[in-house]
Amino acid sequence: MAAIETVTYDDSSNEYKTKIELSVEEVIRGQDAQVKLKEMNEFNEDAPEGYEWVLVKSKVIVADSETEDHPFTIDGIMNFKFVSESGDTVATAEPDFSFEMYKGNEKEGYIAGLVKTGEDAKMEYDSWVGNTVFFDLK
Repeated sequence: MAAIETVTYDDSSNEYKTKIELSVEEVIRGQDAQVKLKEMNEFNEDAPEGYEWVLVKSKVIVADSETEDHPFTIDGIMNFKFVSESGDTVATAEPDFSFEMYKGNEKEGYIAGLVKTGEDAKMEYDSWVGNTVFFDLK
């Protein structure tokens, strides 16, 4: 679990300090991940040659926020990417780990991405306000 200092924005782009807790609950790779992705959305494509799907079950909690009037937004495509040992990053697919959350809210779901087959990989969370956290996907 990582505690991350970030911000919530209101409609006028005012910033409110926000602390989230992000954790990895489960990692599924390869054929098992591909089968589960097809169950979630029949239109998800097979992994291309040399790559495998990775599905990361994650939990996010808005632990604290200076505002209770405006939601913190986490976006599965904008905030997360997957990095293989060789440095490759590939965009994510369905399911969508995107939520608007208020202080005290907790959400859980899957983040999907492609990594090079058999390589060690990490999932990166980038808050876009200077805080980046990496999770090993073992």
